[in-house]
Amino acid sequence: MASGYPVRISPDAKASLKRLLSKVITENQLLILSEIDGTQHSLSSFLRELSTSYKIPISTLKLSVKRLKAYGLIELTGSSKVGFIITLTESGLMVFDILTDEL
Repeated sequence: MASGYPVRISPDAKASLKRLLSKVITENQLLILSEIDGTQHSLSSFLRELSTSYKIPISTLKLSVKRLKAYGLIELTGSSKVGFIITLTESGLMVFDILTDEL
């Protein structure tokens, strides 16, 4: 099994994790994880783009970002003056991979 995870995850364990994570991570949170592409985005412009493209209120997206940050799946760097940059953490990448992997 070729995986970038530090530990080997069996297909059964991955399926269990996917079931668990799909109960915790909302569709909006998964959308946010999927749209973080490694390029630098200010949080405000990132959320505006998502809101416009997917017709989701910015307040809903802000709450999703707050929860993803609390879960340790994304990082916000920068300041309110310059603008926050949103990036996936290693855990965020792993969660996204598990949730989007076809088992």
